[in-house]
Amino acid sequence: MGHLITKAIPTEASAIEYLKDHPTLHEGFAISPLTAKKLFGQYIHDIYEFVCPTDGCSAKVTGHSIKPEHQRRPSFITSCRVNIAHIETCKFHPKNKDLVFSKSNNPAERFERIKTGDIVSDLSGKQGFSSGKSVSTKKESPDKDAAETQFFSPSSLPKKDLSTPRSKRPTREHLKTLQDHVEMLKYDPEFKVTRQSNGVVVPIKYLFKPISANVLFEELVDQKYPTIYCGKAQLAATTKESVMSITFSQWPRKNPFNYTDKKKHFPSLLISKEHIMKEYPDIYSVFSKKTGYLFEVYTTLPMFWNKVSENILYLNISSFSEAEKIDPFSDELFSNIFINQ
Repeated sequence: MGHLITKAIPTEASAIEYLKDHPTLHEGFAISPLTAKKLFGQYIHDIYEFVCPTDGCSAKVTGHSIKPEHQRRPSFITSCRVNIAHIETCKFHPKNKDLVFSKSNNPAERFERIKTGDIVSDLSGKQGFSSGKSVSTKKESPDKDAAETQFFSPSSLPKKDLSTPRSKRPTREHLKTLQDHVEMLKYDPEFKVTRQSNGVVVPIKYLFKPISANVLFEELVDQKYPTIYCGKAQLAATTKESVMSITFSQWPRKNPFNYTDKKKHFPSLLISKEHIMKEYPDIYSVFSKKTGYLFEVYTTLPMFWNKVSENILYLNISSFSEAEKIDPFSDELFSNIFINQ
């Protein structure tokens, strides 16, 4: 994975015409996800009608969570619905993953400013991530506010001091959601964050482990550091219309369990189909067209052995509160899982 796509060019004629009259909202017609969300419904009508902003690159881009009803922060991702890849010289091409966004000399980039402050990870070992506030969808004229927030929510901002340049002012910022952490990992795995649990500063990559390293519910008390687990997983329909299943393709590397059967148990969970369709329309679209497609799934939730009968045993994802299947319709699940293509 290369850089996260911070801007994309809409291809709908209505959007282009509007942007022609509002030059402050774009740079060469490339707009941010937040601007795309503000324009959606009026000038943008299709989440798939975007292209890469790099000169000469025609890769298709998807607007993720840009509809007004979406609760997650909007973002752009490379579309896998079509076979148009980024050109090799494009910074969004997968081979360019080692390019570090934070080294940009553009003074308008938010990271240049916040690198002078303390970035705290809000990841908790006891509850992962708590449900955050929904993205504001207040109806305003799209050109009224061109200011755009990236990944961080300030916990305390100093009073304005006009004698101090904004880019040099230290602030204490927080990575508040699982999505924040995943996106920062993709920007720069070496980006330094402060662990909430012990105040130690570490590269953000140290907060992540493969799903095969996940722990059982009863092992949470012995877990030294809160962790985000990631792995390839398959989305599938179930016998219940209201829920879908997510099954990881990896099983635990070690076997700390007391069960002696030779069967490989793959961690799995159930999740609201409505939530997938609403918050991950791009993911659901790929699922509908590509059988067996493996997505990237991130979670902070532990596992537990679900013994249905003497002969039926599953390795399921559990709640933080007790060793039972996580409620597929709960905010706890929605806040502690993130799906990416």
